[in-house]
Amino acid sequence: MAESITKNISNVNGISLIDTSEVDLPVVVFLHGLGETKESFEEMFEQFAGKYRCVALDFRGHGDTLMKGPYTIKQASNDLLTVLDELNIRYASIVAASYSCWIAQHFAVEYQERVDHLILLDGGFYEVDSVSEDLSQPTFNSEKALDHHLSEHIQELEDNGVDLTDDIIPKIKDAFKVCYMKNEEGIYEHRTPIEAFKGYLQDIASLDFNKEIASKLNVPVMLILADHSLLPQEFQATNEIDLVEFKRTVKNLYVTRIDKSDHLLMLSHPIETSLLVRSFLK
Repeated sequence: MAESITKNISNVNGISLIDTSEVDLPVVVFLHGLGETKESFEEMFEQFAGKYRCVALDFRGHGDTLMKGPYTIKQASNDLLTVLDELNIRYASIVAASYSCWIAQHFAVEYQERVDHLILLDGGFYEVDSVSEDLSQPTFNSEKALDHHLSEHIQELEDNGVDLTDDIIPKIKDAFKVCYMKNEEGIYEHRTPIEAFKGYLQDIASLDFNKEIASKLNVPVMLILADHSLLPQEFQATNEIDLVEFKRTVKNLYVTRIDKSDHLLMLSHPIETSLLVRSFLK
């Protein structure tokens, strides 16, 4: 059974974060995916209680961090460095989800002495296509409409074969819901502005990431994959090609996967993901 954990929400130079503040313990920093928030890792924090100090932050354009761009990998890395410096954290292990896997790799190359282990949750290994100018996010005219949309999304995950326990479903819904806010007109819209989505994605797409970043990694890396057999065939084939190339590129890489899981592993399978991470850190 997981121990209870005290989470303190604070602000460091404009960056909103959660910190369990257990200063005498090794540190694990959690980085959320694009459009997500630091709260995405709430269920995982409990699995690290008493063993690790947990820190999670909202990147620019996300959650409670009100700072605007530039929305780039380099700026996100610099913001992470600022947080570690302000909290007097000399080095940490990093758990990164989805989009932030590219940020984490960039940070681990630029500031190698600050990273102990690097754990990538189903991201950072595949190529990102150029971003469409028509990229948009849905809006909802009521909280009921938002709830209905989120319920449909979760049902779609289950219909596609993702194994979700009854107790985790409302927590996934809460994690998605906090990504939205009610504007002055009473419309529920995504907290992350569309220019942030485009900026971050365009920055990845502009890089030959394997050559420029991944090949330079010198820390132990674990890649935890979601169950790609649940994806459409064309995505399965592309992901497999990209994975083979990533394995060739990254030294000190361990790859594993969680069956019947979603891309956002920290939401669909927080306990299984935590067990794998803790085992790797040992």
